[in-house]
Amino acid sequence: MAKAGHLDMLVEDWDMVPKYWAEYCQEHRAHPVARLFFYVAGFRGDWKALKQVFNFDRRQGIKNCSLLQVCWKCSATKGSHDVADVACAFTDTRGCARFWADLHTQCPWKYLPAYATLPGFEISAIVPDLLHVWHLGVGRDVLGSSLAIMLSNGVFGPGSAMNKLMEATNRLRRFASSSGYSLRLKKLTKNKLNWKQRCYPELKSSGYDTFVVHQWVMNELHTFPESLPADLIACLWASNHFLSIWTNAGRWLSPAEHANVKEAGKIFTQAYCALAKKAARDQVRLYKVRPKLHLLHHLARQETRKNPHYFATWMDEDGLKKLVKVLKLSDARSAEKRLLQRWLLGLPDAWKQ
Repeated sequence: MAKAGHLDMLVEDWDMVPKYWAEYCQEHRAHPVARLFFYVAGFRGDWKALKQVFNFDRRQGIKNCSLLQVCWKCSATKGSHDVADVACAFTDTRGCARFWADLHTQCPWKYLPAYATLPGFEISAIVPDLLHVWHLGVGRDVLGSSLAIMLSNGVFGPGSAMNKLMEATNRLRRFASSSGYSLRLKKLTKNKLNWKQRCYPELKSSGYDTFVVHQWVMNELHTFPESLPADLIACLWASNHFLSIWTNAGRWLSPAEHANVKEAGKIFTQAYCALAKKAARDQVRLYKVRPKLHLLHHLARQETRKNPHYFATWMDEDGLKKLVKVLKLSDARSAEKRLLQRWLLGLPDAWKQ
């Protein structure tokens, strides 16, 4: 399995493995045979893949009993159905919010998934995917609203919207080139920003482009610090802070890194929800709020020091597409078991290669 690359995410330096076994054998010469035990530390995948793998009956817009529950980890809801639904709205950023009392205590599925029968399985092992939660989710909303406000405030010069977008594109390209970032986003347009009437701004970009645009907007704020509301600047700073910690830290966060992430995550969620509430009162379409914001809240305030960066599907998109296709063609009551059986059947060929 090691030679096939299946354990690359578990070991950072493979040169240390032979040294470890040499030292282990010297200390335990009376026991030449070692018995190894493995257990699942976490499951990863985007929301659609996880829903199908674990038979989730709670997801965006799916009714569960009388509530619109949107999270498999707790009882958070959309807050738009009835009194009980509003009481557990995921936009409640308080530490005493009602849904935190149900954390990892409910079974979020109708049919027991095969993975749940594995020894040591816990619901807490199902980890939200950072790529889809931030880079393809909340980050797009934050940056879309930021750019819409910057364009309206004249940060990219006077003139028509087309001229402003052209100037913004040129600045973005120069920043990416000078910083050594690759950029798939050809140009910024109204369509790319979803800048339309009766629509919330959203940057339609790839995951990596979301990172590049985030860094560029932060750089522009050095020149135009008054171009954005203070709470939005706090959101940009806080998100950049905890994302940088996750990206540069090891598999396990240090106590200081863990505390920093929790505090920065708290600042972000409170500031962003405050902006969204103000925009709703002013009847302005800015700061879109989606259930992925709640999953980001989970990642930021989790008690474990496991780094969620290592559970993101950075290189797994093609594999997930094939996996979801197989699950769609199978009965929900046996889909997970069939998936595991197909994986086991393919292992011998993978090892031969």
